[in-house]
Amino acid sequence: MAIVIDRKNTLDLIENERVAIGITLPLQRGSNGYFSQSFQTKDQVKSNIKNLILTSKGERLMQPDFGTNLYDVLFSQNTDDLEQSIQDSIEDAISIWMPYINIVEIFVDQNNTNIDRNIFAVSLKYQISGQQTLETVTFNVG
Repeated sequence: MAIVIDRKNTLDLIENERVAIGITLPLQRGSNGYFSQSFQTKDQVKSNIKNLILTSKGERLMQPDFGTNLYDVLFSQNTDDLEQSIQDSIEDAISIWMPYINIVEIFVDQNNTNIDRNIFAVSLKYQISGQQTLETVTFNVG
């Protein structure tokens, strides 16, 4: 028996709030299983962006080019082009691994905390291809 699902039905299935489409980050115990799950595409995309950006290149087994070089940049000299290096690393990774994401703005704030000068906040404003709404994901690197 073959099941034929057209593209419209697939998208309906993905947005069905009873069908989990992935696990969220940070990993934590969920109410319906071992890990907390996401049920909407926009939530899973946010989690996937965090996973991609916070993974160092060479860290993922069998995928040595997956991730960014943010942790290398973190301890380099704080020059005028540091923020541009961070933005370039993020843009490169997303264009390769998540081409359905249109980046609108990347904001890097190095002065977000008084605790540690080697921590910076990254805020990424983006749009998922085919959708009208803008989403934002913010996280600390350090």
